[in-house]
Amino acid sequence: MTLRGWVNYFYKAIPAKWAERTDQWLHRRVRQIYWKQWKRPAKRREEFKMRWKNAPALHEYAYSSNRYWRMSKGVQIHMALSLDILLKEGWYDLGKAMREASRRPA
Repeated sequence: MTLRGWVNYFYKAIPAKWAERTDQWLHRRVRQIYWKQWKRPAKRREEFKMRWKNAPALHEYAYSSNRYWRMSKGVQIHMALSLDILLKEGWYDLGKAMREASRRPA
């Protein structure tokens, strides 16, 4: 809610490229938070199957010991937590908010 108000107030001063980069960073951060919440490999596999209907066997990925930020950039987690899924779950999209704010009459 705070981000929406910020965008509504500053949308004319925000460069489009900056908003796009920030939006990408925010989505990656959300994916990292989800990966961190799914602590155990069994939970990770379960979440993958629930969110990604045609998920292949991702045992190696679920058991990976790489850091959370690095794992959040992987193709597998992008498929399981795509932008559409994140938006359905209620996460905010800065680009969409910028487009909506620019359409409003002054």
